Amino acid sequence: MDPVYLVLSGCAFIVMLYALYRIIDLRKRIPGGVARNTVTLLAELVGVFTLGYLVTPFYSMLPQTSSNTVLGILFFAVAIFVVIVVDLFHMVVSEMGL
Repeated sequence: MDPVYLVLSGCAFIVMLYALYRIIDLRKRIPGGVARNTVTLLAELVGVFTLGYLVTPFYSMLPQTSSNTVLGILFFAVAIFVVIVVDLFHMVVSEMGL
């Protein structure tokens, strides 16, 4: 396996762990309601992404069907994540009266 790929995958995993820590910390500070539910869903999706980053170095060991399934799940989760983040920013901008 290519060492550059392993280093980059390791760095990406570390960054995702940091993102997971940050979103969990943010979740603790937000009271209930829509914002709390949204941040909880974001935290769960970041957790899924983190697991996806953890298994990327092992993709070459998986059968083609399994690796395609994992990638499909990750792509779908990323699409949901993007929609939620855009909606969250839309709510914030609306609250600011813009």
